[in-house]
Amino acid sequence: MKDKDVYKELVEREKWCRLCGGTYGLHNHHILYRSQGGLTKKENLMRLCDACHRKVHSNKDYWQDKLLDMNRELFGEFNKEDLLRRNKWIYKR
Repeated sequence: MKDKDVYKELVEREKWCRLCGGTYGLHNHHILYRSQGGLTKKENLMRLCDACHRKVHSNKDYWQDKLLDMNRELFGEFNKEDLLRRNKWIYKR
């Protein structure tokens, strides 16, 4: 599935912020950031309002596992490693 199709599916599925339920200023958020090798897969994406998006980005270490657990409730069990690129050049913390 192409990235644009995954985004389209996300927008159709989630009409509100997954954290606060707000519907204004929604962003497509990669839980495992693309800069860290995070893939554009439904298990790695969720919609967040502007305020919650900023909150999540301000404390990645706190939020990443919590958001992945939220998506496990929605999509079933998956491995975090399956959401990451295997390229060696990607910087990972």
